[in-house]
Amino acid sequence: MRLLLLFLLPITTFCQSTIWLDNSLQKQEIKENMFVLKDSSNAITIDNLIEAKQEYFHLSKVGIPNLGWGKRIGWVRLEVGSKVESQYLFHVNSAIFDKLNFYLVQKGKIVQSFENLSCLTPIINRPYVHRDFVFPIHLKAGERYTIYLKGKNVLNSIKFPIIIWNPKAFEKSDRQLNFFWGIIIGILILAVVGNFLIAYLLNMRIFYFYGMYVLSLILVFLHLDGFLYEYLPANFQRNSVVDLTQYFSYSVFFWSILFVIAFTKLSLADRPFFERTLRVMSIIFWALLLPSLFSPLWIAGVSDAYVQFSGWTARIFFITVLSFLYLTVLASVRKNTMSRIYLISVIPPILSYILPQYFNHIFDIWIVQPYAYLFGFLFEIIILSVAMVVRVKEYLFTNLKQNTDVEVQTQAVEIVEKKLVMEKEALSKREIEILTAFAKGFTYQDISDAMFISPHTVRTHLKNIYQKLEISSKAEAVKVAIERGWL
Repeated sequence: MRLLLLFLLPITTFCQSTIWLDNSLQKQEIKENMFVLKDSSNAITIDNLIEAKQEYFHLSKVGIPNLGWGKRIGWVRLEVGSKVESQYLFHVNSAIFDKLNFYLVQKGKIVQSFENLSCLTPIINRPYVHRDFVFPIHLKAGERYTIYLKGKNVLNSIKFPIIIWNPKAFEKSDRQLNFFWGIIIGILILAVVGNFLIAYLLNMRIFYFYGMYVLSLILVFLHLDGFLYEYLPANFQRNSVVDLTQYFSYSVFFWSILFVIAFTKLSLADRPFFERTLRVMSIIFWALLLPSLFSPLWIAGVSDAYVQFSGWTARIFFITVLSFLYLTVLASVRKNTMSRIYLISVIPPILSYILPQYFNHIFDIWIVQPYAYLFGFLFEIIILSVAMVVRVKEYLFTNLKQNTDVEVQTQAVEIVEKKLVMEKEALSKREIEILTAFAKGFTYQDISDAMFISPHTVRTHLKNIYQKLEISSKAEAVKVAIERGWL
């Protein structure tokens, strides 16, 4: 019966080429001669594949295989040999699997196997102590072996390089990689602390939004590269009730929505459709997040088709959110300097996602997805953080200069005083912008977010407006500004 299942799968021409290893090489990146198989029945076993007289694998079109997502099983097969008898490390460069089995087969017999591994398997219980899945293999000189990988990940797409290492080279590379991750994550944490500090000291909510966005990205990176599973209890993130890892990626989109709304609301005040649509999307976001967050409660009782449908629904919504976010920013470009900076900053993360996902077979990009995303988003965070700090510094300097000018002006000669009286009613461009925002019903906090100035600075500007126009209320200020054509 099980063999019959094989005949239901697409039959393709198969020609296995042996990948010959040499322990003098530090590592062998397996880009070719990998064959893949998708098992929708979830019933094919390693014995079925060994016993089958016909091959049902097909050659992987890209150097990085993709086991997809859903309840189906993915298989990878490759044939290796060693020129000399030696010990190697077979590295599946991914930390996220719901299930992973490894088999080393020679002459129709399994000589080595590791079964029922997952990202929840404690690090010390793995074949090799590492956050990725690494398998020690011993190969005899001149003999051929077939390696089978059986993998499954229900709610995430898994694309991973396969690397066969010299053990000493792997340990050295791993130390360097950990050092690299430490520096990058340290930079991102500094960005989070800096944003939160500015948000607290100046009461500027938009820095809190961006800080939460960067914090969400950190959690995504630590999840994708396995650090959370290495240093935190596995059942803390994923257990029989909740899967907190689903929140990480959702939260990136959520805080992006709030951030974009905050700095575009004034420049799009005459087109409220954009803000309203983004707020509706944030509500839909929570509607999609809740079932994903509690996926352990229902995932076992649904079909693969339902998982595929729910997954595509979420992915289509994410793409829709991103498209509308960029459309919103684009609509405000003419009136908003920050919108232009934002559009430039998102180019690296967009490319780091699209190129490995969709153009790997054209450009032969040999890069692990978390690393690609990391570099892309790192550029975005640096560009936006610098731009935001510069704008805050600019307005802090402006306010300080204005206060100093007031002290100097009080001691000026009578000619200067007369000149000030003549210019008393002339509002600055910034003051007119704030007056316009108040006239349209925006709050101190709204103006603070959009202009990257503190609410206290907004109040100071409004006080100056009152003094210049010799009035005492916002309503009078708006009335005067309309009469004089400033609005």
